[in-house]
Amino acid sequence: MGQYIIKQNLFAIRDKFMIKDTEGNPRFLCHGSLLKIRQTFWLETPSGAPLFTAKRKLFTFLPKFDIYDAQDEKIATLDVKLSAFVKKIKVESERYGSFFIRGGVVAWDFTIFSGEDEDGVVCAQISKRIFNVRDAYNVDIYSGKESFIMTLCIIIDALYHKAK
Repeated sequence: MGQYIIKQNLFAIRDKFMIKDTEGNPRFLCHGSLLKIRQTFWLETPSGAPLFTAKRKLFTFLPKFDIYDAQDEKIATLDVKLSAFVKKIKVESERYGSFFIRGGVVAWDFTIFSGEDEDGVVCAQISKRIFNVRDAYNVDIYSGKESFIMTLCIIIDALYHKAK
């Protein structure tokens, strides 16, 4: 099990922040595209080695992201599902399997399940909290696949907590 803390920079031209474990050790580096035409996020090791890239698809009714590995091979697709109150997201990946993500009404808490729906095993839990004047997330990962699940966390933040 891995526990991580994501603290976002308060003032930045583009998203760029270090993801640390609970002891404060850097584990991942994330940065986003400068231009907002097509949202793109990169997840890297602290030394800058690429892990994953997430690119938002253009011209879709509901948001969709494609996720690519370090060799720029598409490995997963994330689709936001239409839902009245709760947030629902579906992730399909040949490499990592299927995931179902369910979030609360205000999108502060999310649970990631393996499989097609909420009947699957809980892989991770994401909790947003206000940390002084900037947002922070606590991420508990139970299934391994830390870098892939961390990429999903970054996309969730982009979907529900960025000024449009």
